[in-house]
This record gives sequence, structure tokens and C-alpha cells, in this order.
Amino acid sequence: EKDGKKINYKKINNYNKKYKYVNDKFKLKELYKRNSIPIPNYYKWDPTTSSEENIININKNIIFPLVVKPIIGEKGYGVKTDITNNDELINHVSELLSSNNDVLIEQQVTGKEYRIMVLNDVIIGITQKIPPFIIGDNIHSISELINILNNTKEREYRIHTPDISYIKKQGFNMSSILPIGKKIVITNVANMSNGSSLEYIDINKVHIDNISLFKKINNVLGLKLSGIDYICDNLQTPYYMNGYVIEVNSRPSFDIHYNITPDSKKEKLLDSLLNILF
Repeated sequence: EKDGKKINYKKINNYNKKYKYVNDKFKLKELYKRNSIPIPNYYKWDPTTSSEENIININKNIIFPLVVKPIIGEKGYGVKTDITNNDELINHVSELLSSNNDVLIEQQVTGKEYRIMVLNDVIIGITQKIPPFIIGDNIHSISELINILNNTKEREYRIHTPDISYIKKQGFNMSSILPIGKKIVITNVANMSNGSSLEYIDINKVHIDNISLFKKINNVLGLKLSGIDYICDNLQTPYYMNGYVIEVNSRPSFDIHYNITPDSKKEKLLDSLLNILF
């Protein structure tokens, strides 16, 4: 609040007609495609036809590994990565359909994952998201190590959904006791609400064409504020050389940027945010 003007952070976005389906991942993919925004190949599962027919349609346009996710969802719930065959695909799709979810299938792309916050055509902050991992001590089980890790995190950033099948692909199960120094990834979904850690990224190390892309996404969606999830090998390489937009969050958390900003730059970050808002 300043000089009689009061702003509710969670209501910065005025929901207009263009914005109305921002939580529908499939409709957003269609919007991105029309506006030449780089995204992985995708397919919406058709529950009115057979699994075999869906598989045929998927295999025409998408190659393994795949990501399966609910079309309406957040915080990484229901998202399954590293699906490498049709049986795994059908099993997870069936789980989501049984919970009355529409299902989106995407080609899994590789690289580092970043969160970019944009407010009124200004890049507020960029962080790298690192999937949650544990390191063995030859004493505790994987399940126990996850609990120990969660006890070091604030409640909203704890691991809520370990990917048991992904852990198995690394040769272990939840009761396995890891050797000293053995590192395994708990889930390949890099989501802060499911235990991912963060690293600060200096905006001066980002290619100018990528900056333009992030601002364009905000405008295409008709948003004032957005949190863009983006995968690439290197932010200094332009997006058209192997960059992909994965998700856009319409109510991104500011503290994930503030908390990891170097102390010498925290005041400048706050000033930037407040000057834009007021």
C-alpha cells in the first residue's frame, strides 16, 4: 500500500477473455503454437476412443521418453516423467482418467529448467530449478532420507510426491538404504512445490532473444504477471536453438526469487518490483 493505492499481489492479473483458459494446459499449447512460441510436441488423450487408437496417434508425432500430466493441475501433482514405453504410458493415463482428469502427453525435452518472472514487460527474476535429490549415508532408507530433507524445507516446498518408478529406474526402492555418497533424484519434475531447490541466475547472462521471448509470452497470454517454466541447455543460447516453454504460472511466487538473490542485490530487486507496481 502506498499513497492510498493498495495492491493485492495475488490479484495483479485482471482476468480478461484471452486469459480465461490460462489453467488449461492444452488450450495454452494451442495458443503458443499459433504464436510461434517454442513448445515440445504434444497430444491430448481422447477418452472416447480406444487406447490402441490413441497410441497410434501419439506414435505418429511424438517419440519417447514422454511426460504425462493432467490438463488442469498445479504444483506437480499427477505429473509423470521418463515414460519410455506404451505400457507405462497407458498405466499412468488410466490413473489420471480414473480421477476424472483430462490428460496431456508431451515429448520430454532435456536441459536445465528455469523459472522466469515477468511483470509488465520487465524480467523481475530468473532462477534455475533443480529436481530434488538425496545422498546416501549407509544408515537411512530412501523414505527416511526424504523425510529428513523435508524437515529442512518450509512446508510449501517439501517433496509431496516421490516418483517411485523413477527411483526404481535408478536401481532402488523406497526402503533401500543408499551407500555413503550415492546420489539419486527423487522426481524428475522440477517443481518448487515438490521439493526442487533453486539457484540464482544473473539476467545479464541471458541471451537478448530469450528476454524478448519471455516478454512476448506475457503479452500473448494477456497477463501483467507470469512465471514461465523454460527448458534449455544454456540461457545464453537463443531459444530457437533448442529452447522450450513448458508451463506458465499466472500466480508465481516472488519469494523463490527474493530468497536466493544475493544480499547485495535484494534491495534493488524489491525496488524494481515496487516501482513497477506503484
